[in-house]
Amino acid sequence: MWDIDNRTPFAGDGAFKRDQAGAEVWVVIIKTSFDIMPDSTTKISQDQLEPLHAPVYNFEPGVSSMKYDTDFVLDKEATDVILNGQAWSKKGMVTRVEPAIQVGSINKKLIVTGERTWRNDLLNTKSLAMPFKSMPLVYERAYGGIDITCKDEKKHVPYPANPAGTGFSIKSSCMQNKKVPNIKYKSGIFANKKNPAGFGAISCHWQPRASYGGTYDEKWEQEQKPLLPKDFNMKYFQHAPEDQQIKGYLKGGEPVILKNLHPRGDLSFNLPKTGFECITELDSKEIEHKPNLHTVIFEPDDNKVIMVWHTAVQCHKKEHLLEKTIIRQIKT
Repeated sequence: MWDIDNRTPFAGDGAFKRDQAGAEVWVVIIKTSFDIMPDSTTKISQDQLEPLHAPVYNFEPGVSSMKYDTDFVLDKEATDVILNGQAWSKKGMVTRVEPAIQVGSINKKLIVTGERTWRNDLLNTKSLAMPFKSMPLVYERAYGGIDITCKDEKKHVPYPANPAGTGFSIKSSCMQNKKVPNIKYKSGIFANKKNPAGFGAISCHWQPRASYGGTYDEKWEQEQKPLLPKDFNMKYFQHAPEDQQIKGYLKGGEPVILKNLHPRGDLSFNLPKTGFECITELDSKEIEHKPNLHTVIFEPDDNKVIMVWHTAVQCHKKEHLLEKTIIRQIKT
């Protein structure tokens, strides 16, 4: 009962989730890991990463920036594209690099600058940037953080879009000698000082993602708890920055260009092209369903690309009648 019969070389798993109405949903995840080869081809990795039932953080759990989110969500409206890695210079030590991601409708460019601080003077200018060869692309180096200037910890103010960041203070006079953010947008509608810049995942309690989670008030406690609020928005499950979400889903096979994101400088390849079909045996019936590509994760430092496929079956009040799901790989 509740088995996964995985007939592919990839990792697969299943779990039950409840929707807003309290109905049971059987969620099936196929997680595919590939190596990016020097000749720009990809091959199936020997070690396949298992689907995640909980988030994984870069540093302190629940406090630092997030590396991976759970794979088991009810659904997504778009493919999340995530990059975990570093900005790299191909010219030796530099004070500035411009990393970029191109895939599908995404053409996102950042500017990464070496270590600087706000000068201790009336103009609040910045110190000269320190040279670097590579720079971790984590939100700890983007705009944000917590204003801790007040001695009363209860009055410390977190920046809601990135409480893990740096360079934030309620009063500009309190910024002297503090770090300047290393990462910012180069251009686009999000390119202003107060938008945290990065290619990584957004934690569920950071804005604007948290705003989609719905209202947990007294009415929810009386009428809906422990279910999701009635004003819950499915966008909450999207954990990529808004400009790294591709509506209609990626399919596999799309060209990818990663600029200044690898020790060699640039990487270019096509997303692995594969597909899957699932057959779930429920209540003595066979239900055929095909997964969508929910998440693509680039890890260029390790020459890896990870693709997470998702599908689900409604089975309210029949979960005890679910025998198994068969996962097969198909040609596309």
